[in-house]
Amino acid sequence: MRRITLALLFFLTFSLTALADVPTKKFIELGWDIPNTQYIRAHWQEMEANAPFAGIMYEIRAAAGGTSSQHFMSPDDWNREDFQSCIDDMNSCKFQLYTDNFIRINFSPGTVDWDDDAGWEKLCKKAAICAWVARETGSKGVAPDFESYGRPLFRNCPEISKGKSYAELKKLVRTRGEQFCKALASEYPNMTVLSLWLNSINCSAGRSANPDSVLASSGYGLLPAFIEGMLAAAPAEMVLVDGCETGYYIEGDEFRKYALDMVLWTGACAKLVAPELRQKYRSQVQSGFGIYLDMYTNPEGSHYYRGPKEDGGSRLDRLCDSLHDSLAASDQYVWVYGEKNRWWNIPEKQNPEKPCIHWETALPGLSDQLVQIANPEKVLARIVERVNAGKEGESLITPETKWGFWQDEKSHGTKTQGENLLEIKNCENGCFLFEKAVQPGERFYFEAEVRATGAALPYANTSWQNAEGWVWSYSASYCADPNDTSEWKKINGWVTTPPAITKLVLMLGVHNQASESDECQFRNMKVFQLK
Repeated sequence: MRRITLALLFFLTFSLTALADVPTKKFIELGWDIPNTQYIRAHWQEMEANAPFAGIMYEIRAAAGGTSSQHFMSPDDWNREDFQSCIDDMNSCKFQLYTDNFIRINFSPGTVDWDDDAGWEKLCKKAAICAWVARETGSKGVAPDFESYGRPLFRNCPEISKGKSYAELKKLVRTRGEQFCKALASEYPNMTVLSLWLNSINCSAGRSANPDSVLASSGYGLLPAFIEGMLAAAPAEMVLVDGCETGYYIEGDEFRKYALDMVLWTGACAKLVAPELRQKYRSQVQSGFGIYLDMYTNPEGSHYYRGPKEDGGSRLDRLCDSLHDSLAASDQYVWVYGEKNRWWNIPEKQNPEKPCIHWETALPGLSDQLVQIANPEKVLARIVERVNAGKEGESLITPETKWGFWQDEKSHGTKTQGENLLEIKNCENGCFLFEKAVQPGERFYFEAEVRATGAALPYANTSWQNAEGWVWSYSASYCADPNDTSEWKKINGWVTTPPAITKLVLMLGVHNQASESDECQFRNMKVFQLK
């Protein structure tokens, strides 16, 4: 199945990654309910069953003393043996779905100064321990959060600079970034570093003719220097991901414009990197995006509120649009963040006076949508299995079904409809049409077999209408697997009826027939309304 949408085409046009190397897109979970390894050990099966992600961000805690990767930027020392239990916990799990897990590293409370050599020696030891645990547990890597929950570590202010000039401070911070990354690489050189943000937090400075004039007074103005140091030290096999946290406040066309600054190596984020490192930036820094679930459940009037779609869709529909756009724009990862509700029932993180509810309860249908958006081919395989087992009832198409036909005014093809067979000859651009009255939210699966000769290019298309006519923005096209050498090839797919839509139109058609000898035939056409 090959499904093509306008949003996906838009972002693929500007992809940094060679088509052959494009990784699978994945949703990663993060929230206030971040689990530790002890909880994961006890509940991993329940977690996989009730939260549809490709991985999670989790914390590691020392067996003695309770020190945690969520308080990384503190002067306390770590002993490696205190974290062996974390490795044992994770390796006891037999993950089937959570293949891409990350250790969360908070750059808080920020009490280690930039010029504290002894303190940074301890921090690098702690970074190496995090990398060691990640490697030994099969986790993908670490997930640094550079947000200042304590001291404003990355701000050029007297408390942080301690009398140094901005240029001197930048140089020192860059050195610390190199040290930090070397420590990670010493244990796990091919890890992925999924940061909630990298240079995206300073993209406005990247749009300036003089970035330092902006960075010198901004809240995270020292972060590009730290990232530059990380990039300089990163082994060729290490991947850095800019999670673009600020992007989850932006929607639609505005988001797409914003995403280009993240995705393009000539964009604002890349301009914050020294010229000699930009080729390395291009090859080793991926773009990811964050989704803030609370915006779609917060009450109206909240600062972080997203209401229903203007076209009549629900708040979940609006969230799904953002999930689609974010996944399409990302190179690999979108992290899904929640605060007030929970994926995991961790007792110590629950408020007994105001219990939190599961995200699926807060947003019914969210779990299915996450699976459908991230893994459409897996969902398709499950649907085909149900159809073949007779669990989806009878096809809406019968031998008595009458198909409509359309062809371009410049085309002069001929068409024939027989029992269980549709045929088009000598047609430059034309298609058979099956129409079905529908209601928003209804799901449909279709399949057909196709045989084409000559220059013919067959396709299927699902399009939609409302009371005012065609709504082309929801249209999707499908074709058979080009590597299939069978005489008759299958085309299939599934769709969910968008908001304010009243009619589904399935088109089975052909392009590029150049002569009377060019033929295209469809057989075994079926459409099922899914239960």
